[in-house]
Formats: sequence, structure tokens, C-alpha cells
Amino acid sequence: MELHKKRQKVNQSETCCFIVLLFFILGITVIGTNDYIVNAKVKKGTRVKVIKQDIGKKEQIIGCSQVDCIIHKNKRYGEKGCASGSDLFNIQVKTKKNGKIKYKSLYEMEFISMQGGCIKGNSLYLAFSDVGKSSSKKKDLTAIVRINLKENKVKKVTLIRGAVEKNIDGLGHANDLTYQNGKFHAAWYQTKGTGKKYSNKIGYINKQITGKGIGTKFSTKMGKTIISAFGIAAYSKNLVALGIRYEGKKMYRYLSTYTIKKKKYKKKKKLFSLTKNKSFSAPQCMDYDKKFFYIVRFNTESGKKNNNCVEIYSKNGKRKKIYTISDPKIKVTMTDLKNPLKTKILKLNMNEEKWEIETFSHYKGNTFYYTQFKPRKKGNKQAYLYKINLKAKAKSADKKASKDKKKTKAKKKAKTKTKTKTTKKETTKKKPKTKAKKKTKK
Repeated sequence: MELHKKRQKVNQSETCCFIVLLFFILGITVIGTNDYIVNAKVKKGTRVKVIKQDIGKKEQIIGCSQVDCIIHKNKRYGEKGCASGSDLFNIQVKTKKNGKIKYKSLYEMEFISMQGGCIKGNSLYLAFSDVGKSSSKKKDLTAIVRINLKENKVKKVTLIRGAVEKNIDGLGHANDLTYQNGKFHAAWYQTKGTGKKYSNKIGYINKQITGKGIGTKFSTKMGKTIISAFGIAAYSKNLVALGIRYEGKKMYRYLSTYTIKKKKYKKKKKLFSLTKNKSFSAPQCMDYDKKFFYIVRFNTESGKKNNNCVEIYSKNGKRKKIYTISDPKIKVTMTDLKNPLKTKILKLNMNEEKWEIETFSHYKGNTFYYTQFKPRKKGNKQAYLYKINLKAKAKSADKKASKDKKKTKAKKKAKTKTKTKTTKKETTKKKPKTKAKKKTKK
């Protein structure tokens, strides 16, 4: 009986251990499948608060769009900066009317949407679009703004013909932008009525951003299958990489390379599919720094802060790291009611609409620039420029293991070499002793 009881206890303990082990394995698999939650690090960018521009004959600082700011007092620019920083929608455009030169902000000219961008050298190029205005006022223009990143200064604003279905000789609204071989390449879509009736396009314009660009239809529709582009990046000499959204029976996203020959873009090779990310489902834009791909994704769910993330992929499609980008915090310089001679800085709650990253571009080393855009339903839309450092040093376990193997092999080789050397020395030392003994015998 006692032996039987002991066996029962052993069996019970074994089953308990098995259950614990099973839960442990299940936990590991859950963590493995949801690595986009576990590995995500929250990173905060640094806002470029002061952006300058020559307006008339004087250098001015682009103002904020806060009504209560005592420095700008609802003006679009001024001689001083403020706690809120330079709103990109307040960048000024030089206009002529009846021979008189006037300056108007992008917002005043009804550029209601911020789009893609890219970096060439020390210059950041940003696209703004008037797509979405009422048909009576719609001018179908795309504004390309060039900002010198060393000076943080607007150098040029160019208006070009944009998203008109009849006029494919344009750059569209430049949903994403890249620079390659003396040309700016853009990916964009154009709506045709309501619903999902739109055409996808890729196009380019010369580096001077003058004259007409070249646009081609890209969207492929076969029955219920739609193939469209969410991003574009320079890949190699005559290749661009496109972020593709495939919508058929199943919806998935992947990257492919396209050649540019005789004003046409032709698919060359599929690179890899993007790993699913339930928290940040919608890709916004992308970039490539010759080593890694950077995919910006947006959270479409309501009631969540930090709505953007950056996924880093290797060339062979392994997702290395995920960074969650923190939402902007808006501050306003106001007068202190208790002491009117002093100013105080007040934090604003602007969570009624989500912040969206529309541009993400590699600059130098680990430095990137990106824009945060607030598509507000009420009040001024706002957009700010940010700078951030991101590292893609996370290495897979396989690579670490292979490196460790190489190190151990090298150590073993070194040990064997030292052993052979010592044995050779010992033998050489022993030989003269034997000769000496023979001499003594004689």
C-alpha cells in the first residue's frame, strides 16, 4: 500500500511538472508570435522648433498655429521662436497679383494635406497637396518645399501640377517621395468618384522640379484584386523599391524592386513580405539606407496614444527591431495671469485626432528626420519636423550562434597551434641532451 501511494505521489508530481512545462512552452510561443509588442521600444524624437525663411528682404522664423501664443499672436511668422515651434503649414509661398508680390502660407493657399518627403544631401524635400478641396476651388497643385537641414531654413517652395486624372504628366500628391539618378520619384493614387475607385501611379520629375513630370499608371485590377503602392525608396543605380499592398481574397503587403527604363517602371523582383503587425496595421511610407528597410506603420484603432511605429527589416526580410514613436506634446507660450510681465508655458491636450508620420527619411549614420501631421477636423491642421536616432543592431540568435561557433573554432585553432609549437620546442630541447649523453659515454 505504501509503495502504491508513493507511486501515486510520483505520478502526480510528474503530471504537475508536465502541465507547468506545457504552459511555459505556450507562453514562449505566444511571446514569439507577438514579438511586435514585446520588442517594441518607445522612442521620442526631438522637434526642430525653429525653422527660418527669407520673407521679403528679411529672415523670419516660421510661427506656430496656436491662437493663445503671445509671441506670434496668430501670425504666421515673426522674429522670435516659441514653445510650440514652427508649424510647417505656415511656410510662406511667394505669389504675384496685379504686379504686387505677396506672401501666403501653405495653409492660407489651401494646401490641406501633408504628404511624403525625402532627403538629398543636406536638403529635405516635403510634399503638400490640395487634394480634397471642393471641386469649385480645387487647383490640383502639389507644393514641394526644400529645407536646408544644416541651417534649418526654407530655401525654395515650388508649385507643380498635381493629381488630375487627365493630367498624368505631374507628380501627383506624392504620397511617398524618393530621389534617384537626378530625378524625384513619387508614388500616389488618384480618386475617381467615391469608394475604392482609384488609380495608382508612379512618376518622376527632374531634380530642378521644373516643367512637367512623367506619370504612369501602376494599379493592377483583376476582378476583385487590387495592387497598389504605399511607399517608394531608392534601391540601387537603376532600381527603386516599392511597398506593395495586395488586396484579393487575402490582403498582404510586400516589397518589390522596379526598373526605370524609357519612362516606364517594370517589376523586376519580389524582395519579401512584411510581417503582420496587429497593433500598427497600416503602412504609411518607407526608406532604405543600403543596409536596412524602414517601414512606418500607423495604428488605425481608436483610443490609443503613440499611433506610429518604425519597423526595421534586413535585406532578406527579417524584422530586426520595432520602435514605437511617441506622439508630439504641444506647448504654448502664454502670459501669466498672476504676473502679466512674465510668461508661462502651457501644455495642450490635442488627442481629438491622431498624429500621423507622413515622411520618414534617413540622413546620416543613425540620424533620421520625420514629420508629424495632425489632420484636425476643427481648427488649423498642424505639422512639425522631428529628428531622431535609431539603431538597427538587433541580431538574430542564428547569427549570434554562428559568430560564437566561429570564435570557438578560432580559439581551438589557436590552442592547437600553441600546443604544436610547445611540443616542437620540447623535442628540439630534448635532442641536444641525448647527444651530450652519448659524448660522455665515449
